Amino acid sequence: MTNNEKRILVHEQAKQSFLTHKKGILHISMGVGKTKIAIDLINTDSKTLVVAPFNSVLDSWKEEFIKWNKSDANVVYTTTASLGKHTKNTFDLVVLDEIHLYSTNQLSKIPHGRLLGLTGTLSDSSAAVIKEQLNLDVIFSYDIEQAIRDGIIADYRVKVIEVSLDNSLKYIQGGTKLKPFLTTEKAQYDYLTKQFNQIKFAEWNAIGADKKKYALIKMQFASKRAKLIYSCKSKIDAANKIISKHSNDRILIFTTLTDSANQLSEHQYHSKADKKNLDRFSDGEIDRLAVVNMANVGLNIKPLHRAVVHQFQSSEETAQQRMGRLLRLEYNNPEKIAEIHVVCAVNTVDEDWVKSALKNVPRSKLEYIHYKNL
Repeated sequence: MTNNEKRILVHEQAKQSFLTHKKGILHISMGVGKTKIAIDLINTDSKTLVVAPFNSVLDSWKEEFIKWNKSDANVVYTTTASLGKHTKNTFDLVVLDEIHLYSTNQLSKIPHGRLLGLTGTLSDSSAAVIKEQLNLDVIFSYDIEQAIRDGIIADYRVKVIEVSLDNSLKYIQGGTKLKPFLTTEKAQYDYLTKQFNQIKFAEWNAIGADKKKYALIKMQFASKRAKLIYSCKSKIDAANKIISKHSNDRILIFTTLTDSANQLSEHQYHSKADKKNLDRFSDGEIDRLAVVNMANVGLNIKPLHRAVVHQFQSSEETAQQRMGRLLRLEYNNPEKIAEIHVVCAVNTVDEDWVKSALKNVPRSKLEYIHYKNL
């Protein structure tokens, strides 16, 4: 059986599962064709609502209808942010794309109709929330490892690049507004962690209004500590070193702050950047693109081998989405192995975030390398 025949078989099994259960979630790896499966299930004579977290995802849906020569005349498109406009309406079919990204409030606004959830990266916690809100179960599952074994998507390796916070260069703003001073990355991190732990202990012992007050202060210190990790020079330098070592490759770079994106690539895609950069990278016109949380879902990018994750957060769903951008097979390179480089600040909460994000990656695909040994 060819790879394409295996893909078609998965499509048929998924569609039959939905036709049997009448509602449910299709949990299918990125690169296998979830949108095509859903389009096949849509009756063009019936009223259908397609919901997605971002307009970019909805744009991809419209392109897929054109690609497969199927009418979307009776399809209504909406983002999760605009679901309230349709809550009182009834549809024959409601397609919930990237359902793992919906908040509890958004799930509560889903209109009436047969519900078809689509996801490639569903965590246990997200599945529990969806079950509670919509009484939807996973009715068909086909994960990344199965797709790799069947040759439908490319294999991959993850290299975690470990870097220590710098304790020599004083460039971080410390102190107070009245008494400011410059300090090192490590000293500031240690200070914020000490304050966080003290407030956490105070919150644990407090009651009533004091407990809420300490909870808010604790969140403020957690946010400051996270921003320090997101923006520290040590991680930026490590990411740029990786990028320079692979100057002949097309590289997609994931980060969290727009300032970081500006330091990692001449071309960026984020809320303040021109979408033309994304289109140029997707079409292969430029070889570097730094994105801020916006290329996790719904983007059709020309196959590439390499990504640099300058910053992970703890979600394994986000991790799998980012890896999925690389796993599409190239027809002229069926033996391709994608490489994902993850920059991690050791001895910080960044280690916990990376560990959580990569918890579903098989140990055989993981390699840990210190920045100095690159």
